Amino acid sequence: MFAKNAVFEGLAAEKKVKTKYEVPVQFTTFPQNLTVNETNPIVVSCDASGFPEPSFTWRKDGQVLSQQKQLSIPRSHRSDAGMYVCTPSNGVGQVKTAKAYVTIQYPPTINQAFSSPSKSWIGQTAKLTCVSDGVPIPTLTWYKPDGSQINSVRAIQNTVDVKMSVDQDFGDYKCNAHNGLAADSEMVKIQQIKEPGPPAFAQLDIQATSLRVEWTAPADDGGSPITAYRVVILKGNTEIRNEDIADPAMSSLSVGDLERNSTYTVKVSAKNAVFEGSAVEKKVRTKYEGVPAAATIDDLPNEITDDTITLKWSKPQNNGKVITQYTVYQRIVTDG
Repeated sequence: MFAKNAVFEGLAAEKKVKTKYEVPVQFTTFPQNLTVNETNPIVVSCDASGFPEPSFTWRKDGQVLSQQKQLSIPRSHRSDAGMYVCTPSNGVGQVKTAKAYVTIQYPPTINQAFSSPSKSWIGQTAKLTCVSDGVPIPTLTWYKPDGSQINSVRAIQNTVDVKMSVDQDFGDYKCNAHNGLAADSEMVKIQQIKEPGPPAFAQLDIQATSLRVEWTAPADDGGSPITAYRVVILKGNTEIRNEDIADPAMSSLSVGDLERNSTYTVKVSAKNAVFEGSAVEKKVRTKYEGVPAAATIDDLPNEITDDTITLKWSKPQNNGKVITQYTVYQRIVTDG
């Protein structure tokens, strides 16, 4: 600064002044998206200029991870995947952020592999389901028991329908998952239900007008538990008895009202949840003479007041031999 009069200009007066100014944050280095394999380190950086010198904050899902320009995670885990946000700040102007997405790659693991149903039979359709994880998304492939491929998809789930057409369609199905890092596989068994085998005769008690047949369970239940039996009695080609035994624990049946000295065919077959199997059969001949049939007591009252009881019964069939004796049994039953 200086002054003038009408003639002269005087000496200048001077003084140094320090000017104060502020500069908002400007990014000079933006963070970059990153892909790493699991267990490898994660390193992301950002930088910015401004006055005053900015400070830095790294966040993920709202959580502060670092207050440095560079964020470093020495050993990554799949849970570290996600969006990372860098925020430089110096208190001047609007807050600015920059983002980087971190992808963590890891091998696939099959979490579920199953068949619905686990047992089937020829003519039916089974549904196979395989569920896996992994990054990149894996390729899931189903294979038949003979090793041939059913189908292959790039997804975390592969569901297929398999028609059971021949015996070879039953067995171990394999689901394989791979994504270029590694592979995983799981086996699923589909069991076949067939006809059960025939039972075996344990004993045949043949009388003149009756028989009692006993059997044992078949050695092969066809892949499904035995649920019932069927007993058929034939005289020639005429079916005279067809009995369903709904309780699989029962293994005997008595049949009466047969003709003496006659030939019969006895058949016993087993059933499982789906099929009735072939019958075991045997021809038998009733006896000419046999155990007399049971006597039938006639007209016996439920209550009596006399000291004596008169029993009357009908003469039973003698089954080929004269009845020579009757035996009467008495049992006394008291209250309680």
